[in-house]
Amino acid sequence: MVLFGARRAPWQSLAKGTMRSIGSTQAVFFDKYGRYGTFQDLLEKNYIAEGYTLENMIDSYDITWQVSNFSTVSGEASLGIPMHSFTIVAWPEDTRPGYLLTFGVSEDGIVRVYYPDSQDSPNDYNGVGDPRVQTWDPIL
Repeated sequence: MVLFGARRAPWQSLAKGTMRSIGSTQAVFFDKYGRYGTFQDLLEKNYIAEGYTLENMIDSYDITWQVSNFSTVSGEASLGIPMHSFTIVAWPEDTRPGYLLTFGVSEDGIVRVYYPDSQDSPNDYNGVGDPRVQTWDPIL
């Protein structure tokens, strides 16, 4: 049991660091291409090292990756104002309560954590298929 407890902190630190890196990488990708990248986009353009998958990018975590690069308001496309967003979440593989925390990042670039005692569920969605990561607590 002590061995597993000792591994929690590094796994969570790696998850937080990876979420920060993904947020920064998305910002750089957006500056160059005018849109956010899917996992495959970033992999193909060498923004993510070869060999990584959503399942092996962070030990003890799986990642979901949602990107929207389209206008959501009628008429915006004709004005040349597309809406771009992304939501990337690191979900713990071990779902024991309190063992590993869930982390996410979206287009604001702020890494956030979901605390199980909050009022929201990590699976609450914002209406377009993405978890409401921006309602989670920011990591300072």
